[in-house]
Order: sequence, then C-alpha cells, then structure tokens
Amino acid sequence: MDELTEFGWFWLPSNESRRFPGTLRFSTDGGGELTLHANPDVHDNLVDASSPSRRVVGMLEDDYVTLDRCFPVHTQFFGGTQRLSVGVVVKGACFDDDGDLEFNSISFEVDGAPEWIGRTAVERDWRHEPADAMHYSLTLNPIPPETVGAPFGSVSLRYGWRTDGGDDASQDSIHQMRRFELQFDHLQPLDQLLRRASAVQDLVTIAANRQRRMHSLVVTHPGATRDDSSDAPLKRLDLLINNREGADPSVRTRSTDLLFTYEQLGGLAAVARWVVVRDELRHPVDALMTVRYGRVGYLESRFQNVVGAAEALHRVRFPNELRPREEYRAFKRMLVKHVPSEHQEWLHSQLQYSNEPRLLQRLRDLVAFGGDEAVALVGDAKAWSEEVRDVRNGFVHEPARNTPVSSERVHYLSESLYFVLVLALLRECGYDHQVSQSIATHRQVDWVKERLRATQATTTGHNEEPPDSLPD
Repeated sequence: MDELTEFGWFWLPSNESRRFPGTLRFSTDGGGELTLHANPDVHDNLVDASSPSRRVVGMLEDDYVTLDRCFPVHTQFFGGTQRLSVGVVVKGACFDDDGDLEFNSISFEVDGAPEWIGRTAVERDWRHEPADAMHYSLTLNPIPPETVGAPFGSVSLRYGWRTDGGDDASQDSIHQMRRFELQFDHLQPLDQLLRRASAVQDLVTIAANRQRRMHSLVVTHPGATRDDSSDAPLKRLDLLINNREGADPSVRTRSTDLLFTYEQLGGLAAVARWVVVRDELRHPVDALMTVRYGRVGYLESRFQNVVGAAEALHRVRFPNELRPREEYRAFKRMLVKHVPSEHQEWLHSQLQYSNEPRLLQRLRDLVAFGGDEAVALVGDAKAWSEEVRDVRNGFVHEPARNTPVSSERVHYLSESLYFVLVLALLRECGYDHQVSQSIATHRQVDWVKERLRATQATTTGHNEEPPDSLPD
C-alpha cells in the first residue's frame, strides 16, 4: 500500500472521548494530511495550534490506524476545521500512547530489485512441432524463500506473484515480486528499522547506478496479532512514509544498467553483510548517496558532498592521526610556548586539527584501498588527487582567487570519486573481486574514465591557502 484516502474518527492517545470525524489522505510521493471536521459535542480542536509534533490514533472504515509526527498546518478555532500534516501512517493497529513506535520486523520491495536479482519463476516453452502448429506455454515454478542470519536477527528474500491486468479473454500477465524482510531479535525504534531497510535500497541504487524506490512497506509488532488467541500469527501492518524525493518508479532497470548483479555480490548473505556495514558507515554513505538520490542539484553541492563522503569514510576506516596523540600534544605545547603570549591562543586554534591527514593524503589512501580498478579509473592518482583537492579548495576557500574549472570537468571528477568510494565500500564489505571487476568494466565507468582523460581542467586551482587556514 502506497496511497490511502479514507474517512474515519480520530483522537489523541488515551483520550477517545474527544474524537473528531475526518478524512486521511496519504501518498508516498506527497506525504499525508488529516482533515478534521467539527464535533458538536467537543468545543475545541483536537490539537492545539501551537502544539509540537503529536501522535493521533483513529478508526478507519475497516481498521485501526496510528498517525505519527503530526502537527497542525491550519486551524479554525473553537472546534472548527483543522488540517494536520502527517509524517507516518501505520494501518492496522492503534498504538494508544505517546511512546516511540517500535516493531520487530519490516518487509518491503525495491524498484529494480527483480532485475538485479535476475531470478524468474516463469519457465517459457515455445514449440513449432508439428510444422503446421505452434505451442507456447508459461509454467510458474514458485521460488522458495531464502533466509540468512545477521547480528541483529535475520534477512529474508521472499518471492511472490500475481496475475496483473488483462481481461481473461484477450490478454493476461504474471507479475513477479521480490520482498526483502528484516527480522529483529528485539523491538526496534521505527527510525532504526527504516535505516536498516534503506541500506538495501542504497545497495540496489548503487548496483543499478540510478535512484531506486523502496515501497510497499509492512511492519509487525508482537502485540498486534490477527486474533486474540495466544498462538495467533502476527498481523501485517501497512507502513506509509514519505518517499525519497526524485525516485521515478516508471524508469525500469535494464540489465545493461547494472554495475554488478545479486549473484556476483554473493547473494543474500552479501546483502546482510552490507546492511551491517552500512549502519557502521552511516555518515559517509549518507553523504555519498546524495549523488544518486533526489532531483538534480547544483554541481558544486554534489561535488562537495562526495568529497565530504570521502573525508568521512577515511576518518572511520583509516588512522586519523599523523603522530601518536600524546606525542603530538606535547609537540603542540612546545610550539605554543615559544611564541609571544598574545599569539598563543591563535596558534593553538590553528594547530587543533593539524595532526590529521590532509585531504590530499585521504584521497590517495582511498584510491589505493579501492584496488587496481580504482587506480585504473583515475589514472595518475597523485595528479587526480591534487586536482580534486584544488577544486574543492577553490569552492570552500575564497572562490574569487581561483580560476573557475569547467562544469564538465567538475562533473567527471565528482563521478570518478563516487566510483572510487563505491569500490572502497564494497571492498570494505569483503566482497569477491569479480564485483570490482564488473564495476570497472561497466560502460558508464568506462565513459567516466574516457571523459576524465579527454576533458582538460582550465586550471588546477591556486595552491596558496588563505592566511588564516591550514592547507588541505
């Protein structure tokens, strides 16, 4: 379920006596809105106009619903019409308190995953025997689910199908589905569940080399069952949230788009490993994925985001000190001690981060960590790292002092750094070398490599740093 428009009755947790009629509208593209109407028995509004984000619960035509992260956007006072913005919808249960929403599993589909996984349950048989007859048959052989263990619980991949469209007379079709499911040993806050689930979305996005959408989310809670018996199965609760802006589900993933396949990566066990590593490297991966998520933004912002991702990844996975900490502290005290007292505070602040590697060294380390494929992509790693550094410094420090680099050049520097980081991340996960080889030989990476050689920067930037800044 990705859209919802239903009438119902709504109230604040543990206060059903003050309930209001209203209409709930929600779409993953546009978000949610609850329009509440006057209740003649209640002479004020459901939510105070100045109220912070609240939870609202209710009963729709067929089931309970929980609305979270709600706040008023329009209020007619003294019990008039009120409109609330709704951030999260959980359909199928009433969480009648103000505590954090927690669940023990989440399942979802990702656009492009069927093409990435590449397995089909449909067997085709086309025969031309005898010569004057033609026979064509489709056989559906359901694929059994897969499950692997993970430090937090387990990861599953379930296959499904449905007949899709047609009139049973002139046409019909079979739609195959692949659903990922993350099971947790303990209840997890909703944001943690979504972060883990979005790791799979990130992986498919990287593989497809374009933004892919996560949709049809379902969660479970041990307190929400299909009936009241002690052994009743858990009820599947539809979860609606805003979609990451810019994903277009109509753009299909072609096999030629894929940087690597599900099988090359190592199957479901490799997906589970990515989910864990992605959580450990949350900040660098978040910065990196801005290059693929959302609508096209300013080229300078995209470039700085991917450079920021490189710095963040290096800080997490490489030594972040040039000298041992205590040795450097003693060295810094010695330097500060030998300058006039009126300059000591300034010098101390300038030396605060001077024991960290400069951007130039970070870039070289990441290219080396990405392996032979990363080195082949950038060519001269020393010259490439210096140019990335200089372009970044030109954006961050006084831009007027640097001759502009062409937009085309900045784009290919950004894309080449993106692929270097992808190679480094996949190596961090311990994936087979064939994944890196598949990326390195992909037509899109080849194109970036070719254009990186062909385009000429109008300048490599001005190496002199502003007087109050340390060089990167």
